[in-house]
Amino acid sequence: MKRFAQFAMWAAALLFAVWLIDLTPEGASPLEETTLNLPDDSPDVYITGLQLTQFNAQGQKVMMTEAESMSVYNDSDLSRLETPLIQQLDGQQVAWRITAQEALLFSNEDIELINDVLILQQNVPSPIQVSSEWMRYAQATEIIETDRPVEVIQGPQTVTAVGMSVNLGTIEPVIQLLSDVNFYYDPS
Repeated sequence: MKRFAQFAMWAAALLFAVWLIDLTPEGASPLEETTLNLPDDSPDVYITGLQLTQFNAQGQKVMMTEAESMSVYNDSDLSRLETPLIQQLDGQQVAWRITAQEALLFSNEDIELINDVLILQQNVPSPIQVSSEWMRYAQATEIIETDRPVEVIQGPQTVTAVGMSVNLGTIEPVIQLLSDVNFYYDPS
């Protein structure tokens, strides 16, 4: 009798498995699979849909960061952000909006912005727009620098140069252009 009960249980499990497979549409897996495309260099932590808010010592928001994904590498103290949007705040208002295709965040909180870097001033009537292929942002000093070609647009004025430094923490930021400076003014 005991053998018959074991046989009946195995037969029922087999019939259930056949029934489950039979209900699955052709070409589909019986279990739903989620595809997660990890970077090639296997991070220690991988986050999608990143939304991060940074606060100062007084508990006020100072920066908000969004990214399609974030890869954290513990051995190198490096994190990689894909399509980051960084918003630097002045009080409750967004002062600067920074975008790029990729960003590297170092352990000292410096950020290296890579490919299609765009910095837009948000809180003034005639905003500054700065673009380049690569920039480095030191969060501690709020200074952004590049040694690559850069374009600065404000109203009808366009300036191109190679190399730049600007402090985003000042009310009236002074942009220091390093070499090959060209100025264009379109009065139309």
